[in-house]
Amino acid sequence: MRICSLSPFATEVLLSLGAGSSLVGVSWDCLHMPEVAGLPVVARWRLGPESLGEFDEAHEQRAPLYSLDEEALLACSPTLIITQDICPICHPSSDAVFRNLRAKGLAPKVFPLEIRSLREGLEGTLQIGRLVGKLGEAQALVRRLRARSEELLSRTLGLSVRPKVLSLEWPEPPHVSGFWVPEAIYLAGGTDGLGLPGRPHFKLKEGEAEAYAPDVILLASRFLDLETLLHVAQGPLLRALRTKLPSVKLYALEARRLLASPGAGLYEALPLLAKLLHPALFGELSEQERLQAIEVPAQG
Repeated sequence: MRICSLSPFATEVLLSLGAGSSLVGVSWDCLHMPEVAGLPVVARWRLGPESLGEFDEAHEQRAPLYSLDEEALLACSPTLIITQDICPICHPSSDAVFRNLRAKGLAPKVFPLEIRSLREGLEGTLQIGRLVGKLGEAQALVRRLRARSEELLSRTLGLSVRPKVLSLEWPEPPHVSGFWVPEAIYLAGGTDGLGLPGRPHFKLKEGEAEAYAPDVILLASRFLDLETLLHVAQGPLLRALRTKLPSVKLYALEARRLLASPGAGLYEALPLLAKLLHPALFGELSEQERLQAIEVPAQG
């Protein structure tokens, strides 16, 4: 089987199941995984740090923010392409991929994922396991991930104080994280009063963040690297917000590794989130964790 994965979730699952050797191509948002280094990149992100405003414009116009490299995809000769259909703006949908390949005379199987929650992530893990002949391994992985989340929830469920968290999928203009991120925040002992579980990210209205008055802001964009997020954190928008909310804590997260998909990486990141929100209960961040969740000091 020759697999092209256009979904970081699918790539992560395939690697977790020991099926990484079947991968022959990936999308740009899989490149943080060292196991895929050297594989052809068949879909790329169009925006750079200098074009943050185009993210909002593209969503308003329903214009794709990626480019599909048809030649690279054809050269991979995949027998299976795994896509995700929850946001055709941010990732190639199964319709777009199938339409392009059919026009070129290639007809691999195209398997679309629709993962919007942690529960659907576990179900998707089983789907992929069945698809690649690794169902037993997938079932074992799902059991481990469930046990990890249940162990953490047993410690956070009865908390009397839950910090109010604002997680931003896109920093300027600010878009609130959605899908599985509010669930992860709840498991870690926080309250996400703006994010909508199972729903896409959305643009904040003017004054909405100040009215919510979060205790913690997470810069958690899966589209931007940590260096870019640290630069944005010192920009005028967040500086103005911190002036109005002087006690708020701001963290830039390596979200591509921690929150980009509801796979094993997210479950491994839950203790890190719990430490950010409840250091007295869960302890301080380790040296390695401080490289993945950097607290941004307020500017004087």
